[in-house]
Amino acid sequence: DAVLVAQAQSLAVPPRLGFTLGSRLPLAESALGRALLAGETPEAARALCAALGTGEEGLRAIDAARARGIATATGLVEAGVFGAAATVTGALGDLAAVGFSVHASEGAAPDPASLLTAARALAALL
Repeated sequence: DAVLVAQAQSLAVPPRLGFTLGSRLPLAESALGRALLAGETPEAARALCAALGTGEEGLRAIDAARARGIATATGLVEAGVFGAAATVTGALGDLAAVGFSVHASEGAAPDPASLLTAARALAALL
């Protein structure tokens, strides 16, 4: 029911993101979690979401992420924070996600399309 943050970085100026090494994020409410769920079959994702009590809005966001190749979430896990993530599938079917989060006060959000490029490069290494 959670995503584990393996690495976290942010600017040294306030406000800092509240994610730290080992943080747990709600699976269906974070961009990383939505990307992981989008990488599952629609049936498997719906079953997981049903177990978590995810509402229709969350399910629509996961379906949209599957269609676009990018999952996003704004202010659901932490107020004022925009996150984007892409699913990474390895050659053996291993599923992971790569993403970023920025606080609105840190400037414009990075272009999510660049995330797809990074995810594809990472998938090629897996």
